[in-house]
Amino acid sequence: MASILIVEDDKPINELIARNLKLVGHTCEQIYDGLQAVTLVNAKKFDLILLDVMLPGLDGFEVIQRISPTPVIFLTAKDNIGDRIHGLNMGADDYIVKPFDTLSY
Repeated sequence: MASILIVEDDKPINELIARNLKLVGHTCEQIYDGLQAVTLVNAKKFDLILLDVMLPGLDGFEVIQRISPTPVIFLTAKDNIGDRIHGLNMGADDYIVKPFDTLSY
């Protein structure tokens, strides 16, 4: 399965994402700060980064500019079309607006 880095400063949301991904077999590391994310991503390989935009340290837009090429999905409350276009133009593979639902089977 995939090695996924979750970069989300809201601890309950970070934990919810991690629990759901682990349930289906992925391994996850959890970070709560943009600067920590840059340090970790440049030291370790991940298959995917789930990245919030509004983070302490560096925001998600700054983080994506400073990391090695890794697939990134923005998970953010910033829902205006300008932010979405900006995130996708910066190289994000997708842009998902919070709140979002998790499916249970």
